[in-house]
Amino acid sequence: MTTCPNCRCPLEVKLIYASDSSYESSSTDNVGELLEEAEGRDQMSEWAEKFIGELRERYDKYGERIRMSPKQMSILAKIARGTR
Repeated sequence: MTTCPNCRCPLEVKLIYASDSSYESSSTDNVGELLEEAEGRDQMSEWAEKFIGELRERYDKYGERIRMSPKQMSILAKIARGTR
């Protein structure tokens, strides 16, 4: 069980597979498609470029087995659609 390093309370950690559709976006999205859309964007913040770059490295290593939190999937979808 994962615990908080400060107070030692138990933490609940949830991860999803890239092919899991339980995040807040369309169920037809997958990480590979979203990464391609995001990488095709002309204007991104420095933070978004770093996020996408690190995610691309992990995706190249793990493919569709990459693990991402629902929040990460949501951020990726927003960047890919140009809404972040």
